[in-house]
Amino acid sequence: MAKRGVGLELAFSKLYPKWIVGVTTSPIAALAGDISDEGFSYVSHYLRYSMLHRFFLNDLIVLDFPADGDRRLELRYSFMSYHTNHRVCINRRAVTTISSLDFLYSSASWLEREAYDMFGVLFNSSFYDVRRILTDYGFTHFPLRKDFPVVGYTELIFRDV
Repeated sequence: MAKRGVGLELAFSKLYPKWIVGVTTSPIAALAGDISDEGFSYVSHYLRYSMLHRFFLNDLIVLDFPADGDRRLELRYSFMSYHTNHRVCINRRAVTTISSLDFLYSSASWLEREAYDMFGVLFNSSFYDVRRILTDYGFTHFPLRKDFPVVGYTELIFRDV
């Protein structure tokens, strides 16, 4: 019996050889790959409109590595196909502003707003909404980054008068 995701791995390596940095199979996902920035839109377009697979965006996970400097945030996109029961995870390092997927997947808008609100990842799109959804509008920090201060600067005392 063939391993799950082998056909998809061959399709990726043949279609997009210069953009695929690394492809591995894992027990959770049929395929996990690191993709360069310029090839991400082509690969995500293939995942969306391939008649064989027809993937949808399942989740967006942001990881923070403060020691990496400018490219400290890593985005992990999780795609799933109901037609072939395959899962694909794409890893991508975030620079200051990266391209959005809201023109391909309607679920990406909410996930990208959450990534901006918690980590400060900026996405470029013509109809991107950068309002905060989980924190207050006047909040200036990003609470899930590892350099976020845990202890506040002012002490508040409650007095029952």
